[in-house]
Amino acid sequence: MGKNIKGLLAFETRFWKGQHLGPSATLNTIVDQTWETTEEHPKPQFGLVAFSGAQHAEDLSALDEGAAETAIVAGLEQVYNRTSKKVKKFKFMNWPKEKWALASYSFPKCGDIIRWGAKFSEGYGNRLHFAGEHTCYAFTGLHGRGFAVRIPARPQSRPSRQEAVVTWH
Repeated sequence: MGKNIKGLLAFETRFWKGQHLGPSATLNTIVDQTWETTEEHPKPQFGLVAFSGAQHAEDLSALDEGAAETAIVAGLEQVYNRTSKKVKKFKFMNWPKEKWALASYSFPKCGDIIRWGAKFSEGYGNRLHFAGEHTCYAFTGLHGRGFAVRIPARPQSRPSRQEAVVTWH
């Protein structure tokens, strides 16, 4: 399983615009990528995601939330000046330490879709059914919000492949 973390940061303004920068970046710091989460929201707070994977995520995952915030903000300040003065709220998404997750993103290796794909459709014992990005072959590993999956509400029978509809938004 992959190791990834996110730092979710709230700001009162899109302060990066005043620095002639965009919110999306690939960085060479403890933060690997950034993007804005509030592009279409007219509310007074704006959100920036600080995403890290691999060794950077492992290093950050070992920290408590306060130390992780300090490290993430320091990484952002190498690109976005005075980030520490602008942050209004911070949330650390430490998936490798979450009791019910213990990891984050997962990508199928060669043969896994053939081996496990039917299980995603069939579920387990007609009691456990799978839904989410991990069940969508076209969008493995990332947020599946671009896809809508509709399966008829027939809990006693398994839908045929023709009944499952996947659409891109």
